[in-house]
Amino acid sequence: MGWSPGEPPPRGYRIRYKYNERQLIAGGSILAGSFVVTTMIAAGIATSGIGFIYAHAALVPVLGPFPVAAVGALAGIGPGTVGALLTLGVVQAAGFGVLIHGVTHRKPLGVVPECEARNEGERIVVAPIVSPSMAGISLGGAL
Repeated sequence: MGWSPGEPPPRGYRIRYKYNERQLIAGGSILAGSFVVTTMIAAGIATSGIGFIYAHAALVPVLGPFPVAAVGALAGIGPGTVGALLTLGVVQAAGFGVLIHGVTHRKPLGVVPECEARNEGERIVVAPIVSPSMAGISLGGAL
């Protein structure tokens, strides 16, 4: 079928897209890794004996490290910790940006008939997990 990206699909067909998986993985990894380190620093601040009660705000991804660093500098947290929180906030923002870019910028793969398009595509399956020691939810699917 003669179709090229940028053209509308022929009648009865739909454009099939693919997410940029490298950016999804890279952005998610950067965001998650820097968030784990930020969480460890926030736990250290909360248990350090300074009496800094706002350390829990660092648990908000992307935005949390900035107010904790600003208020923490006034509360007596060391400059190394403040610098680490600011750096981790910037790294989280970068990871989030890469993740969002990977989700929003899809590549067209080609066209498929409408009847095939209904059977394939993005779907997410939510399934409960129950075991003797825990309960939770599992997310799976295809993008």
